[in-house]
Amino acid sequence: MPHIGPITKFHLARNLGLDYAKPDRHLVKIALAFGYSNVQAFCREASELTGDKIGLVDLVFWRFAVLNANKYLELIEIYKRFTLRLGGLSDDIEDFILEQDDYYSENKTKFWSSFWKTCSDMWSNGVDLSDKQLEIIYKEYNKIKNDREKEALKTR
Repeated sequence: MPHIGPITKFHLARNLGLDYAKPDRHLVKIALAFGYSNVQAFCREASELTGDKIGLVDLVFWRFAVLNANKYLELIEIYKRFTLRLGGLSDDIEDFILEQDDYYSENKTKFWSSFWKTCSDMWSNGVDLSDKQLEIIYKEYNKIKNDREKEALKTR
């Protein structure tokens, strides 16, 4: 459609009743804060967890960002640290850390071998991981998760 840009097309689709999120600057930043490089994937997963439509998830996160304009990313980081302290890492993230530790201990990549071994040892001994370690873990986890999903789609 003429005069409809790459972001506005999602807004239009959502307003026409299709279940999409509009990847505006707020949702892109929020998705990245949670380790997602794709707003649609982030909102789809949040939709599956809550049972709400993707468009509603989009609206709730957008409204949260607008109401907390200068501090919403900081609030998300506080939330992530708080939930991590309460519930620990999810089972799939724990398994991912151990899997990466095993993989890199066999493949002599010095930095990654050391990084994953340290994270694995810290986590199994109940030592809190740093924010930077968690950022790297979530980034790598989502990257590998996306790669595995793409590979699974190819085999269908």
